[in-house]
Amino acid sequence: MARALLALVMVGALAATITTPASAAVKLSAVKSKPFTVSAGEGDYRFAFEEYEWVECHGSDRALTIGWTDAHAPMALIYSHTWNDDGNLGFGTTRPAKTTRVRGVVVCAKGKFKAEAKIKLRADTVKCSKRQLALGIPIDGGPLLSSPVVSRPVGKHAWSTTGEGAGASAKAICVAASAFKRVKLVKRKAQFKPGSAKTVVKASCARGTRPISWGYETGTLPSNEFRLPEDIDGTNVMTTPYVAASLPSGARGWALTFRTPDGARARTGTSLALHLVCAKPA
Repeated sequence: MARALLALVMVGALAATITTPASAAVKLSAVKSKPFTVSAGEGDYRFAFEEYEWVECHGSDRALTIGWTDAHAPMALIYSHTWNDDGNLGFGTTRPAKTTRVRGVVVCAKGKFKAEAKIKLRADTVKCSKRQLALGIPIDGGPLLSSPVVSRPVGKHAWSTTGEGAGASAKAICVAASAFKRVKLVKRKAQFKPGSAKTVVKASCARGTRPISWGYETGTLPSNEFRLPEDIDGTNVMTTPYVAASLPSGARGWALTFRTPDGARARTGTSLALHLVCAKPA
């Protein structure tokens, strides 16, 4: 299913517009998927194969952003809406070194408002209109990354994603700004310290608001390089810490877990950041 939806996007869906009646009261909720198994690969080919999972909101509710429990493996891609606003978001994870149980979670919005999924193929920035909020889809380019990554809001109406590979696309769900109020952008910086195999970064929204989208930044850890055995030209190398988990933290926070590319303790340090789009339903 996921591969078919992705194919639709690649052949021509640069934007899909969903029109619904005038705005009514909007309510947010978090919906969890059933646990599923991410199977281990064979030997050193642990990052060679992707597996896909979709998390669905209830009824006609819309999915705004997605998270997952610690997969101990990089996410290669977050799937967003394509032609229809069907209340689904999904993700593709690569196989870890060990079989892992993972659970997804989506932030769902109940209410009647306009939404639009926008995708700019092989571009850094996707722009929503001045009457819309840009809720970014922060991971798109694949797991084997070897340059710094920045996926963040640009003001309230655009989203920028750089460093996720040559085939990466900027993606956002553009939702009617009238459906939310008290919109604020929050950024929390952190350091991946030497000697640590993972780092958790948390950020919180102001009282009365909740995260409705997240993004991230990370530098590189060249001394913790992961390289596939068949690599001959440097294209199957990962030096970037990956987002192993992304989850709500309390009633108004979010947390990202970053892990080293090779799973060993970091030999050097690098910078990290978590971005949140915070809002209160109108």
